Amino acid sequence: MARVVLALVPHPDDLEFYADGTFARLIAEGVCGMIVIATNGSKGSYESEAEPLVRIRRAEAQRAAAVLGAESPLMLGHQDMELENLAPDVLREQFIRLIRQHKPDVLIAQDPTGCSSRIPTTGRWPGRPWRLQGTRPSHWCTPNTDSPGSSPIS
Repeated sequence: MARVVLALVPHPDDLEFYADGTFARLIAEGVCGMIVIATNGSKGSYESEAEPLVRIRRAEAQRAAAVLGAESPLMLGHQDMELENLAPDVLREQFIRLIRQHKPDVLIAQDPTGCSSRIPTTGRWPGRPWRLQGTRPSHWCTPNTDSPGSSPIS
């Protein structure tokens, strides 16, 4: 069975800004790369209207995936800058479905706090159970403190 790396990111180009080198290296080593983008990118510029910008951002995401050696990205199409307004559990359920469907060996996700200097323990490390909660970025991944040996980083 082929190994899989799955990137779950909120916006087009987030993977490229935060983890493109790691992602590309894994693909170069033979891992199948998949990118899931939660939003449509409609508010990623002050120079374009929303509809043309969505097409531009989709095309950019497809070109970036090709450069990285990944499959064409899956864009969930939620409105940019409005993830926190989704009905409870919508995004969580979408992510969980994709994780269960593709069973990635490596999961890349942005730090939900937006603080790149803080390294949280997430589901990427064995022995640290985590669960996805809520729809706001600050609640995407929270520690499952019900499990022995799991605790958040302060």
